[in-house]
Amino acid sequence: ALLGASPGASVSVNIALEVIKTCLPHLLASADGRASMKQMIPTFDEDLKQPGNAALFEKTTRVAGERLQLTSLPHS
Repeated sequence: ALLGASPGASVSVNIALEVIKTCLPHLLASADGRASMKQMIPTFDEDLKQPGNAALFEKTTRVAGERLQLTSLPHS
């Protein structure tokens, strides 16, 4: 999903992650590297489409909405 007036801001994190995965895979090869990514991006390396991750998806959606000060989020 794109957020805000600048679509670039919405996709820049994904682009940066793809660059790291492709060009600097050694940064993610260690447990410390993966832990650092999880600290910055709590959903890093999680497939939020999987039914087992429904609670994480809901929490992430709620926290993002709060931090972005979105007044209403669509409910499924």
